[in-house]
Amino acid sequence: MEKLDARIKAIEAVLAPAEEFGPQQQPLVSIENMNRVVGVDGPLAGKGLREAMRTVLLSYPAGLKPADLAAKIEQLGFQSTGKLPIRTRVWSEIARLRKENRVNKRGKRVIWVGAVPTDNGAEPQSARPV
Repeated sequence: MEKLDARIKAIEAVLAPAEEFGPQQQPLVSIENMNRVVGVDGPLAGKGLREAMRTVLLSYPAGLKPADLAAKIEQLGFQSTGKLPIRTRVWSEIARLRKENRVNKRGKRVIWVGAVPTDNGAEPQSARPV
């Protein structure tokens, strides 16, 4: 019975809260460095998905495959706030933009054909019927 009590005490010592053993260990990466690691910095940080897609697609006149588009958007600092992966959101947004005649598919590539933003940031009305 004494062996059993000793084993119980040993297990309770292992499972005891960490506060009793001294100060907690500091995180290995500071919050400022974490933001840099995650990719918060970048030209697309804080922008919406459509704006990010338009910016990337306008810089590739020949278009991009949807997987490459999602990878470029991620590399440039776009942060998704939802649970869905960026690749899934990009595919869904391409379908919506195709219905609005803003993007076309040429083979496997997606090409921006919608209205280009003006100097003041406002997007002019497209001459195409919606």
